[in-house]
Amino acid sequence: MQTPSTPGISNPFAAFDCGLCLEHFPPGVSKSFRAGESRVCPKCALDEVVPQFHAAYQHEHAWPVMFGQHELDVYQYVVFLSRDFADRYREKENEEYGVPVLSRAYCHHTVRADPTHGSNAITGIALEQYRDFDIPTTICGHYLGTKLPGWIGKCDKCNGTVCKGCGRPKHPGQGNRGFVDNEAEYYCQCNAPATAAAAASQYDGLEKGIDYQLCPQCRVPVHLAAGCNHMKCPSAACAASFCFICGELAEDDSGHWAMGMPCPRWNARGAANAHHDGEDVDGEDLEDVDGEDLEDVDGEDLEDLDGEPMELEEDLELEAADDDDEE
Repeated sequence: MQTPSTPGISNPFAAFDCGLCLEHFPPGVSKSFRAGESRVCPKCALDEVVPQFHAAYQHEHAWPVMFGQHELDVYQYVVFLSRDFADRYREKENEEYGVPVLSRAYCHHTVRADPTHGSNAITGIALEQYRDFDIPTTICGHYLGTKLPGWIGKCDKCNGTVCKGCGRPKHPGQGNRGFVDNEAEYYCQCNAPATAAAAASQYDGLEKGIDYQLCPQCRVPVHLAAGCNHMKCPSAACAASFCFICGELAEDDSGHWAMGMPCPRWNARGAANAHHDGEDVDGEDLEDVDGEDLEDVDGEDLEDLDGEPMELEEDLELEAADDDDEE
């Protein structure tokens, strides 16, 4: 098991300012926990940092846990998380998140949605009965390891027999390698290669660069509802930076989205609200949401909400006169 990589604080009870709540703690009053180059108090560590480790363990998109530009070490918070959780978290980092997404196999067996009623795989007639009676079920989803097309194995979580090439429950085939429990008649014929076509099949009929994009390095599909077109691959094993519009590798400061370049930094290419790096958004001639020109807000001529011109200085003088009359 990998040991902690971040050194602890030499004097955790020294005076410090919490990097989250900003409260000052005099010497000896409270223990502090390392968060990058800052320290955090126990309450903030428990309320703000610890939940992020739990989220990162459950969902890769929440990994790694960051504080500013610094990745946090799970072992610095072991007092809240337990040593067992920290070990499992580090194992997941190395053995699952460290493997390219398209090279991973996950169990596709059906299990009870409520794990208190058991977590074993539901197969055969039992599965049909569950469906007939609308008993809630879900997919196991346990990580099986790196894909091994054609090989049969057991899921450690639901005990179901699965193909380690595609994660699906065993199904009839030919051959006799990779069998378990003398089930030589079961040999998955999927030969599941990690192809971009297979990964992107769910996007059939959609337009690349608008509805979705493929990471140019590992071919994992991603989508973007709106916002900045600089993407970072959600796969921890890849983490490539690229452009959502054209799909080319591009770092944030590479100039890929500069003025004169085909791809805007914000929104779709050719859209009315598309914006490139370096475009002046503070200039004199701006457009409002309706496309109408607005003058400088410090000028004399402004348009009110009804489109009627008004004199700013004159308006203020009238308000002052009204105040004098009231007095």
